[in-house]
Amino acid sequence: MQISLKFIITGIVLFLFSGISAPVALAQDQEKLSSLQGMFEEVNREPWLSYRRLQVLEQEAGQWPDDEKLWLLLRKAQAELLLYLNADLDVTVKQAQQLITAQTPAEISGGFNVYAGVLAQQKGLYSQAVDFFQQALTQAEQANLNHIYIVGKQELAYTRSLTELYQTSLKELQETYVEAFALGDKFLLARVNETYGAIYGYLGEYEKSVEYYQKALASYEQLSYRAHIADAVYALATIYRYWQKYQLAITTFERYRTLIDYTPNREVAFFAAYGLGMTLAEQGQCQRGIAIIDEALSINALADYKAELLKRKAACLMDKGDFSGAQQTLSAAGDIFAGMPELKGTKWQLEVEKLSAELAYARGENGRAYQLLNRYLEQYAELQRKNADGRLEKVRLSMEQSRKEQEVSLLQKQQELTELRQEHSQLEDRQQKYFLLFAVSLSIFFLVVMVYQRKYNDKILELSTLDPLSKAYNRRYVFNYLKKYTDGTVPEKGELSVILLDIDNFKHINDNFGHLAGDQVICQVARAGQKVLRQGDVMGRISGEEFLCVLPRISPEQCRQIAQRLAASINDYIFEVGNKKRFSVSVSIGIASLSPQCSDSVSLYQQADLALYRAKEQGANSAVVYQPEMA
Repeated sequence: MQISLKFIITGIVLFLFSGISAPVALAQDQEKLSSLQGMFEEVNREPWLSYRRLQVLEQEAGQWPDDEKLWLLLRKAQAELLLYLNADLDVTVKQAQQLITAQTPAEISGGFNVYAGVLAQQKGLYSQAVDFFQQALTQAEQANLNHIYIVGKQELAYTRSLTELYQTSLKELQETYVEAFALGDKFLLARVNETYGAIYGYLGEYEKSVEYYQKALASYEQLSYRAHIADAVYALATIYRYWQKYQLAITTFERYRTLIDYTPNREVAFFAAYGLGMTLAEQGQCQRGIAIIDEALSINALADYKAELLKRKAACLMDKGDFSGAQQTLSAAGDIFAGMPELKGTKWQLEVEKLSAELAYARGENGRAYQLLNRYLEQYAELQRKNADGRLEKVRLSMEQSRKEQEVSLLQKQQELTELRQEHSQLEDRQQKYFLLFAVSLSIFFLVVMVYQRKYNDKILELSTLDPLSKAYNRRYVFNYLKKYTDGTVPEKGELSVILLDIDNFKHINDNFGHLAGDQVICQVARAGQKVLRQGDVMGRISGEEFLCVLPRISPEQCRQIAQRLAASINDYIFEVGNKKRFSVSVSIGIASLSPQCSDSVSLYQQADLALYRAKEQGANSAVVYQPEMA
């Protein structure tokens, strides 16, 4: 009896302790999990301090559940990417992949697919990177994970741009921007703007590239994300280098050198040395440039970056007359591209062919130089053709896919209708079948009406805002926009300038070449405005040969420069009428800007009109900026 009582008391004690310890352990697990999930901002602001903390936690994680271990590894991967610890990131991703199962939350598995894609992208394995990003997109879409979906789509667009699929990447990036904007997430919008900057840089549109990079940098500075700030500054310096604004590039690369102190990883210094070495060499300071290029080549870094350094060093060695050294350097660059088959046939790899032709010519091997240059030109032409064919193929595949989806949908509907008729034939009489047919017909009718109404509404909207001839905005729209801006009813704040443009001797054009020629001139002026004006600027036709351009967020000097480019673009165009007569046109321009003395739309327009009048007095093809003494 005593033994039985002892067992009963022991059992009660164990039960009570288990009832207490289980909730405590569960609470501790939840606290750890919540802490790791909430570290995203902390890691972005202080990646090195966060990484040290995560390393300490990793030593205690031996008995943790797999999901908690995976969250720890996910945050660790985030820090390693920001610290450029690529070898450690590779190890972390592989550890996580061994723990991930079908039951793993999509937020974890999708996140690691993004990191795996970034690693593949850095190694030049672009097809593999695309596969990882697309897996992440699928997981994020199924689990409604907006953040992972947008980051994955942005990285996918960037990867496509690396293989020169610019049109595809820009389309995907535009979709990503819309989604990020809808969320109102400043960080995601900055990521998208940064990728826009990279793509426009590759396309050679450097002004747009700088604009997007500066937007991204401003957002990162507001968020205090140190690694992202450094990356954006480095990207700006690189664009200045491409733009041949070498002194500005050197200053910005020096700024980047001061910003990378957030990480003890000295391999990050490679990028500063890379940028400075390339800039100095391109500027013609080959001796100093080669010294810094050699410094960069001694650091472990991405292979494709080293190939660019080797190409630039080879060009410098050729300028110095060291043809043997140039040949060795070009061969080393060629070996790197040979190990990265996905870059074969891109402009980066083809530059090796071009430099080889230049080297042969410098050596006096004219026959070989001709052969190499001819091969380069053939491959470059093939690249251009391939890019064009790729765009056409994409459109064709998209149309075929759409058609197949419609066919499948039609077959499904036909099958459903057949089954429905069979069922109704057994249960209902002919009157019910007629009723069903009537309902279907009525639905189709309303659908047709809705489609027609939408097209009609779109047409009405177009007619109410656009000038029917030039396709620029009409007078009412542009003046309303100017009034709203000066009244402060639009979200943009800052400086504002207007350009009032009048076509010189327009009556002479109509009288001598006909009204169709006059219409051509008006349309060409509108097209020139679309090409020269920035995104966000508004241009409207306010009378027969007069246009008004509203330029927000711009200084008077910047506005004057844009006006000069616009006038030059119009003047450079040669018109040809039916009798083969050729002529060109010029414009007179008046410019005015908001100031404390001029803060409403009426005064601003009057000032621009007065400046235009003075421009007309000076003769054709003149531009005048309003000055107070004109009043």
